[in-house]
Amino acid sequence: METLHTLSLVVHIISGFTALLTGTAILVLRKGGKVHRRTGLVYFIALMAVAATSFVMSVIHPSPFLFMVGVFTLYLGLSGYRAVKHRLRHTGAWDLLITLLGAANAVAMVLSGHLVLMVFGGISAWLVFGDVRTYVYTLRHMPVPKLLWLQRHIGHMLGSYIATVTAFLVVNLSSSPLGMMIWFAPMVVVVPLILIWTRRYVAGPTLAADRTIE
Repeated sequence: METLHTLSLVVHIISGFTALLTGTAILVLRKGGKVHRRTGLVYFIALMAVAATSFVMSVIHPSPFLFMVGVFTLYLGLSGYRAVKHRLRHTGAWDLLITLLGAANAVAMVLSGHLVLMVFGGISAWLVFGDVRTYVYTLRHMPVPKLLWLQRHIGHMLGSYIATVTAFLVVNLSSSPLGMMIWFAPMVVVVPLILIWTRRYVAGPTLAADRTIE
């Protein structure tokens, strides 16, 4: 089991570093372009590897914290990917299951009593609410804001980037005198980006779905 844990740790580190690099690159790339899409796919695969190895390691060496962060990463990555891949056609059983997973994990994180997990839980709950709103629109055949899928994609993917950067800072700067400020720095920087880019690219329900993203 220790060999499996060591192997998982190596894959976890490589995948996490890959997600950090590609996620940072995506922030400055032209949005919606070919390079953005290809880099985004690498980022998504790296996220899934991070989540999978988190589960393995948290089982071998029991760690509720690592397990919940892994679920958090899995939920954000899958939801963000499916939002852009399926756009308005993402209300199937898989999507509902992913949202339920995110909701259950959000509750667990909030109830954990760990400050960082509680904040992550709040972010997750906010995004789950957006998922549910989308399902209500589509399942009740209500008019759906044409770029709501893009809003979900931005929110979930940048949320996963927060988790990636936070993990990197904590592992490498755990002894910093800044203490807990290290945990929250990515949230302070990236959450405003979520709000700004959502307003920029998702102007409202009358916006054309094929609007060019720059």
